[in-house]
Amino acid sequence: MYARKKKIQRLSIYMGKALPSFVTHLIYLMPIFVARFLLLILFIRAKVWARNSVYFKEEVFGLSDLDITFYFSKKVSPFRKKQILIVVKSLRLVFPFVGEVLFYEEDVLSHFMAYGSSLELARDPLLLESFRVDKLNPLKKAFLLNWILNDYHRMKENPLLRKNKVRRFQQLASMKSISYIGAEDLLNGILKEFKIDDETQQIEWESLFSILNTFLFNRKVEKKSENDTLKSEPMITHHYLALCYPQIWMGSAIHLDLFEETLSTLKAFVENKPVLLDTFFEQVSWEIWGLYTHFFQFDLSSEVTLHLDHLEQMLNIFKEDSRSSFLKRGIYKLRLLGEGELL
Repeated sequence: MYARKKKIQRLSIYMGKALPSFVTHLIYLMPIFVARFLLLILFIRAKVWARNSVYFKEEVFGLSDLDITFYFSKKVSPFRKKQILIVVKSLRLVFPFVGEVLFYEEDVLSHFMAYGSSLELARDPLLLESFRVDKLNPLKKAFLLNWILNDYHRMKENPLLRKNKVRRFQQLASMKSISYIGAEDLLNGILKEFKIDDETQQIEWESLFSILNTFLFNRKVEKKSENDTLKSEPMITHHYLALCYPQIWMGSAIHLDLFEETLSTLKAFVENKPVLLDTFFEQVSWEIWGLYTHFFQFDLSSEVTLHLDHLEQMLNIFKEDSRSSFLKRGIYKLRLLGEGELL
């Protein structure tokens, strides 16, 4: 199945090279036009637009997904929500290149905007036009780490097809202009942005590079589960992953019965490592925003509730830090949103 999908993808890329760019771009926009038409005949008032690569007209035909934003000026009723989700499901059936679909209700958005990343939201300019905000935290470290998390395998397969995105992200994050050759080069360039100057910390950063590179390779290229790859890893690996990718690490650590043990030494480990602590707080904020953007499609399940509990447990280690209190308020708002009690 995977081999067949890759074969179709390669064929689509070749077709895209043969077609004029305005034609391929129009094909990508077709689901937007269909969604607007369907909402119109259902009498649902909403704005629908493309974001990310399609918005910037930098999509690679056959490789890029179409990410879509739905924006509602008023709260959507449960009945209307079901209709909208049926529309999205229909789009996915007809247009297999439809990627991530996000939904924003203006009143609810006001509660969570402070947890978003200005760098990530810059990829959705029409959202920032629809909902104006004075200032947002860039969450640069989280932005860069989640970029390499999403694109590592693609950079392994064919980095040249990602050159436009790499260039755009470099500019967006004010990174040093480096001609990246592959996934490891991109990861190395990203970690250099973390501004580690002290010699001892630089040696430690080389260790972090090795740990993250192995983690990303196993997850994105080898398609191995974290449960399999982390069960025999030393505690330092768990410390680094708990700080750099807490939202991913938690599940495996709990499964391997290493969650409590890691947390018991995490505060001491991160002492005198402010960059890593910043990274942890940014990733939790990123996760709160990410969960909020998907709550329209999912209920507050027991799995999500447990996930929030564990995030809060990690934040409690650093309860004297004001950022911890701010993030715990975000988790509380997510619970209220899931229970339909967020005013």
